[in-house]
Amino acid sequence: MKTLKKQWLEVLSISQYVLCFIFLSPVFSLLGIFLLFTPLWCFPLLYLVWLFLDWDTPQQGGRRYQWLKNCTVWKHLSDYFPIKLVKTVELPPGRNYVLVSHPHGIIAVGSFCNFATEGTGSSQQFPGLRFSLASLNCLLNMPGHREYFLSCGVCSVNRQSL
Repeated sequence: MKTLKKQWLEVLSISQYVLCFIFLSPVFSLLGIFLLFTPLWCFPLLYLVWLFLDWDTPQQGGRRYQWLKNCTVWKHLSDYFPIKLVKTVELPPGRNYVLVSHPHGIIAVGSFCNFATEGTGSSQQFPGLRFSLASLNCLLNMPGHREYFLSCGVCSVNRQSL
């Protein structure tokens, strides 16, 4: 039986995931447009320069921040459903693998928790393997979503990235 605190942490984790998926890009875009007409106009311009210089990162395997992948919020998110990664065979670490998740839905919480985060302990189950969740380019071109997903190691699903 889960404690009330654990239940609330799980609800908060799924809420942040869904709300970020729905609102992050529109809010980030509107905030950038708004800031253009304030004394802080340089910040959206700096982000646009960054976006231009960093445009190919999703096609080059993305970027990952291990501290973000290891955040406890992902463990709570995995426990909410519950999401489990079941190891049925040993995968030697010296090779590349393509793992497919279907049906995944539009938000793909199971795939995200298993392969973009350490919510289910994928690196402990498969030591030596580096997981990268591949996503559609449209999600990696949206301001806000792009940084959120790239920070977890999500990359483009195109041939150059894989």
